[in-house]
Amino acid sequence: PYIEPLNCHDLGHMNMVCPHCRAYHWITEHLVASSNFHPLFRKCCDQGQVHLPLMHKPPKTLKSLWDNGTSDSIEFCMNVCCYNAAVTFMFLGVEINHRVNMQGHHAPYAQWLKQLSQCLHVFH
Repeated sequence: PYIEPLNCHDLGHMNMVCPHCRAYHWITEHLVASSNFHPLFRKCCDQGQVHLPLMHKPPKTLKSLWDNGTSDSIEFCMNVCCYNAAVTFMFLGVEINHRVNMQGHHAPYAQWLKQLSQCLHVFH
């Protein structure tokens, strides 16, 4: 049987650009006091009040994992989200349960986690 599609709320295109930080927004996010023709936004940079410093160059070890195309680099790029989550939990003081993570295999991420945590300490 035919089922009528659910009504969807369409936000339109995210094509409005903050004039201060160049962040993209939906038009409905603009400040009420601004117009649709010249929209202003507060959620990104508070109308130019917040400035983020430029990022430092990554350490050579980390940069090579992104750039050099070796098998280690490819493996790193495929799993970087998992590594990021694991490093985040390390900073929260959570201990990794290696019995669960290894599941009968060696843990190829262990060395990368160590290097990533060392890289992060370089930045702080």
